[in-house]
Amino acid sequence: MRYKIIGLVVVLVWSLVGHATTTRRAKPGTGKSSPHSKAVKSTKASVGGGRHAGVPSSRHLQHVAQTAPSQHKRHARWNPLFTADHEMLVRQNLELDELELPRIANEDELFSRELNGELVPVEDSDSLVVAANLAENHRYCKPWTRDFLEDLGEAYYQEFHVPVVATSLVRTAEQQRRLRRQIRNAAPEGGATASTHLTGVTVDILKRGMTVKQHAWLEQYLLPLKQAGVIEPIEERHQPVFHIVVFNTYGALAEPEEIWEAYRAPQGEVASSF
Repeated sequence: MRYKIIGLVVVLVWSLVGHATTTRRAKPGTGKSSPHSKAVKSTKASVGGGRHAGVPSSRHLQHVAQTAPSQHKRHARWNPLFTADHEMLVRQNLELDELELPRIANEDELFSRELNGELVPVEDSDSLVVAANLAENHRYCKPWTRDFLEDLGEAYYQEFHVPVVATSLVRTAEQQRRLRRQIRNAAPEGGATASTHLTGVTVDILKRGMTVKQHAWLEQYLLPLKQAGVIEPIEERHQPVFHIVVFNTYGALAEPEEIWEAYRAPQGEVASSF
């Protein structure tokens, strides 16, 4: 009988201890976890619990990235009027070979051809400016290329009262080789598609800073000259320039204004590449 009483006392004490423990764990006044506490636990579980609570897990970040609204960036459409391809570059070099125009190898050869008048200097004026970073001995080109530049500059200045900017004229093979280390898409210094700058017939005209109207005007100025076969322009994509090869037939034709009138497309037929 005595042992039964002791057993009942032990059971009663154990029950009281268990009840007290449960009461301490529960939110005061409720006796059980509240919906809010369950929500907090659920949130912690979704982003990582313990001492990293509140730090998003990789799975959570992946989910956010997949469900976040996509942000579409607007890219301006680039549809130039004057493009280039491999066949064009090969043909240009063949035509320059027929004219027996050598590629200038180095600075000594460049100086020699400037001294004997094969290459002529391009001077700054109200209508034409050579880029300030171009060395004095590289501000030279063939005489007919300078004629083209001066005609273009005068026409552009009459229209917009600002000069055109020439950023590159004659180059040497040494210079072109160095340039290719800096600009991956630059033409090679030799071979079937060698840079036409090496002969002094080519000029680069800066297009950065031009308005849409100025850009369209330049296109329409160059187009009839291209159709007449006296120039071959390319609008560069990776460099902000029009790359223009001028053939020696430029000076043999009529005045640029007459060519422009003769070959000009009807208004609106050719759209600007912008």
